[in-house]
Amino acid sequence: MTSREKWRKWNQLKRAILSKLREITGSTSHGMAKALDISVNNASMTLLKLYRQKLVTREPIPAGFRKPLYRYAITDRGLLRLEYYERQKTPKEPARSPRAT
Repeated sequence: MTSREKWRKWNQLKRAILSKLREITGSTSHGMAKALDISVNNASMTLLKLYRQKLVTREPIPAGFRKPLYRYAITDRGLLRLEYYERQKTPKEPARSPRAT
């Protein structure tokens, strides 16, 4: 898989999760995995990345034993990003920096 294909898949997954969080506020990674038919690990990592980008918020659920569980919700910034994605027919690829030779 090339880096362009990985980038497209990541962008599609990010868009799908943001869209689902707009519909279902307060979902966990397990709920998101079930709703999108993806692995829990994939959902967890994507939600963590979205949290670090401040596109979602998370609130701890005290039910977690070894790994903490979080309830996620989309932020205003996440809604703006989702609206941007929906306006785009196909996502543009990131600019590449020229390599030094």
